[in-house]
Amino acid sequence: MPVGRSGKKKSQAPFFSQQFFIENHADIVSCVCMVICVGMMFQVSQPFSSMFVAAQYNITTNITEGEDKPPETLYLLGARDGFTVFFYTLIWITLHAVLHEYIWEKWCRRLHLSKTKTTEFYDSGQLAVYYLLSTIIGATVLQRRECFSSLSLLWRDYPDIPISFIEKMYYINQIAYWMHWFPELYLMKAKRHEIKDKVVFYTLSLAFILTHYSFSYIRLGIFFLTVHHLVECLNYTVQVLELAGKQQSAQPLHSAWSVVFVVARIATMTVAAAAFLFGLPKVDGNNLEVGFETGNFNIPVVRFPLFAAIIGISLYHTWDFVMFQINIRQDALEQKESMEKERQRQREKKKNRRDQDARRRKKEEEEETKASNESSTVGQSSPRKREGRK
Repeated sequence: MPVGRSGKKKSQAPFFSQQFFIENHADIVSCVCMVICVGMMFQVSQPFSSMFVAAQYNITTNITEGEDKPPETLYLLGARDGFTVFFYTLIWITLHAVLHEYIWEKWCRRLHLSKTKTTEFYDSGQLAVYYLLSTIIGATVLQRRECFSSLSLLWRDYPDIPISFIEKMYYINQIAYWMHWFPELYLMKAKRHEIKDKVVFYTLSLAFILTHYSFSYIRLGIFFLTVHHLVECLNYTVQVLELAGKQQSAQPLHSAWSVVFVVARIATMTVAAAAFLFGLPKVDGNNLEVGFETGNFNIPVVRFPLFAAIIGISLYHTWDFVMFQINIRQDALEQKESMEKERQRQREKKKNRRDQDARRRKKEEEEETKASNESSTVGQSSPRKREGRK
């Protein structure tokens, strides 16, 4: 069964049509990836296929001089990385379709959501998985570099080239992931009013990653992305649970997200200030020539715009977070007031009902008293009538 977007299909779309490509795009893309991988098995096509599959610009260096350890393969940056990004963009398109078809779509069918909430559910689910994987891998890279024990290692050895294999593939996959969202707008048949905001979001995310990768701010970029992705992982997980109607499970995660968000923003702005304003101007690599060949872009023209962008993004997210919390408080107060008014109405209804019952009982008692008085009057007059007759 082809992996598509529409679930059960009523009729097969014509070959080479737009609908046929959308319904079977995952199979088509996976076949392209398979052909590229098969090319690695033959000597003739191996150089061409390796440009797409393998990490480019590898060099072998012995970074542990004087120790009996094998040399480590490190990597430089270059234009041929675009071929690798293209291949892994195809991989992400296939993974996106698999997750959509076999997890999110099956789950969404049980929820009976509206079209708007269904789209939000799909996007939140995909982003939650991506942010979770990115956080785990980013934390692993930083742990291997021992950056958690000393944050100065994030900028001390700038420029951060050559880089290890996991750092190289981390950035390749980050770039490929955000690249794959642009064709997904077409494949998911996104509505016109949704496209603009999504394109801006994808473009800004891609620009942030490309800037740190191209200018050799490798470890700083991984740190900023890992911290941000941890926050977003919690955020989108909460959204998925809330849309799925699991409010009890979402509430603890929402509280954890609020705490982690504040800590993450403080950590991001603190590290950005320490790195771009105080740490990087004092590193030993400043005597290198500025350019892509050396990977040195430790100049004020690059540092200050990067610092301003990070602070601006952090302040924007903070403002959005504060307004979100204010709206939650206002909604909670409005809900409390509405519930209090509803309770007041219920109390008034009960009071009116009790008054009505009391008036009814009083009326009934009066009628019974009146009836008993009339019956007693009739009982007293009847003996007198009998005596008169005698």
